[in-house]
Amino acid sequence: MEQQYKGRQKALEKNKPDEKQAVREHSTSINRCLKCGFINESSALYCEKCGASLSYRTCPYCGSSVPEEADLCEHCKNYLANDICSFCGAKMGENDAFCPECGSPRRGIVCPVCHSLSVFSFCPRCGTALNELARKQLDQFKQQPLYKKISEAAKELENLLHVEPVDSLLQKEKEKKNAELRERVLRLLNVEFDLPKNNSINGAGLDSKLLGELIQMKRDLFQRMLDSLEMNSIDNPAMARNYAMARRPLGSSLGWKCNYKHAIHSGPYSCACPQLGGKWVILDGRSEHKIVDEE
Repeated sequence: MEQQYKGRQKALEKNKPDEKQAVREHSTSINRCLKCGFINESSALYCEKCGASLSYRTCPYCGSSVPEEADLCEHCKNYLANDICSFCGAKMGENDAFCPECGSPRRGIVCPVCHSLSVFSFCPRCGTALNELARKQLDQFKQQPLYKKISEAAKELENLLHVEPVDSLLQKEKEKKNAELRERVLRLLNVEFDLPKNNSINGAGLDSKLLGELIQMKRDLFQRMLDSLEMNSIDNPAMARNYAMARRPLGSSLGWKCNYKHAIHSGPYSCACPQLGGKWVILDGRSEHKIVDEE
């Protein structure tokens, strides 16, 4: 009996959450290790878990403090790892104008859609895939069953956010007449169509309360889909950015919540440590999320 009791006690101790970690998570001064994600004491110089350096250096472009192992300055958004390809993460020589691994130019690629210069595989401004590496990542995600579902959910939510509620009797009567007119025109044109049901999924004809409930329902569904795409730790920061950007639904107002500082960025290309993972979150004015890049 005594041995069984001791065995249970050891199992409980093993699974017991780290209280120190929980306290540090809520600390205003988070000293998170860039290699393993462990949260250390604010005064620690080396990670208690993996031994990595926790020291900071000065950004050569803007003078801000940057974690020693970060490849990007979050303040001025300049890429700092001159010996690492920002597109794929491969090693580069000091005089290499192009990456020997992926062939991308060190100085960046001009986006053919928005014409902005990018040093990353996906355009930070419009999300366009800029090289073969990015296009391959995107094609892989498009082959997954979730891609179609999440694209449709994003489109439905975006459309609902532009629907005007119908609150007055006059508005409701006008909406009813417009629906009847559309039906007559379609019948005259001999066009096949499905009659919209009352309080249909497109939100037309709903009052403020019902429209708000429908938007919240669609929003929660979309966020659950985004949560299922949450990215875990990846050793390569460049590939972490590529992976995350390939899974960003276009046409939606989203932010990247990083696991490094739990901050909301406009994308993983604005995070100093994307390799610790993160996820996309909805920014539609109904959440408390705020992009730190815009502060």
